[in-house]
Amino acid sequence: MIRTPLLSPAGKLRAALDLVLPPLHAPGDVSVGEFFRRRFGEEVVEALIEPLVGTVYGAEADVLSLDTLFPTYRELERRYRSVLLGLWRSARTSPQGRPKPAGQAPGAGKFVTLRSGLEELVRRLARELPPDAVHLCTGVDALTWEDGLWKLTLSTGRTVSASVVVSTLPAWELARLLRGMGREDGAALLEEILYSSTANVAFRFAASPIPDFPGAAILVPPRERRVVSSVSFTSRKWPHTVPPGESLVRVFVDRRSVERYSTDAELREAVEEDLVRLFGNPLPPVRFALVSRFERSLALYTVGHKERLARIRAYFADLGLPLVVRGAVFTGVGIPDCLTGGKRAADEVLEYLIVSARRP
Repeated sequence: MIRTPLLSPAGKLRAALDLVLPPLHAPGDVSVGEFFRRRFGEEVVEALIEPLVGTVYGAEADVLSLDTLFPTYRELERRYRSVLLGLWRSARTSPQGRPKPAGQAPGAGKFVTLRSGLEELVRRLARELPPDAVHLCTGVDALTWEDGLWKLTLSTGRTVSASVVVSTLPAWELARLLRGMGREDGAALLEEILYSSTANVAFRFAASPIPDFPGAAILVPPRERRVVSSVSFTSRKWPHTVPPGESLVRVFVDRRSVERYSTDAELREAVEEDLVRLFGNPLPPVRFALVSRFERSLALYTVGHKERLARIRAYFADLGLPLVVRGAVFTGVGIPDCLTGGKRAADEVLEYLIVSARRP
């Protein structure tokens, strides 16, 4: 933080006050923005915190939940009084002077993927499972509980039965299914979870759009009011994705611009114009471009999120039906979070099936 050019000398001095400020012992959740602003000042929030949380979690730092997203920092404040002091002491007590999360796999932190893309994992699983076990690109129109079994009415018109249902649907979609079952109370709980829409534009350039840039990504502070919120240089992470000399870049769109530009052509044009301003040079020829929009796709972990999830979990526990609820709203937005949630869901399903098999 001392050497970063992102903060002014005054901003660095304000951040250093974290070392002497007393901790806040107020109960209840607080926003990410409120916490880091109190500890480090407005400039740190604008230059460092907002670009990170806005890109990853799709909302302003002042509405996102600290207890959900960054509980470790609150614990550092409680234990050591100062976040910086807590980080320093924690690093000193860890092997090699740095903390390593328990259970971290070798090579963790590196960029990894399947050579043909992550979609290949789904398609390979579909090929390996029995032909009627997987229904790709198929929705669920209705869910009912009849005679000890779930009945799922698919968007194809077909009905399938199941002993256990695992839902990883967005909260608003699961609310729709519960409402169809007459469970208005459960639907209302789920609809307390807010969502934002996202969009990104992938470009295949004839050359690198910014050859001298050494990093793999750029995060843009919201205070700059740009169309672009972040840029990921995909082919720098995975060179096999494009022919030699070309560049694959994925541009994530600021949430305000997602709504502002109604057509894909308008959005792409606005993104290209913003990239020219951001990079400071004309763009190379575009070999290919793809605009992707995802409506109400990103769950917002707003202040009080843990308490809302506790009420939702209690509701489904009291429901007494074999319905396992998982997904990003419960486990996190990253792929490792989803894998962890999937493993836990599988354990719950197996436990239910074992207990059911033992019943007379």
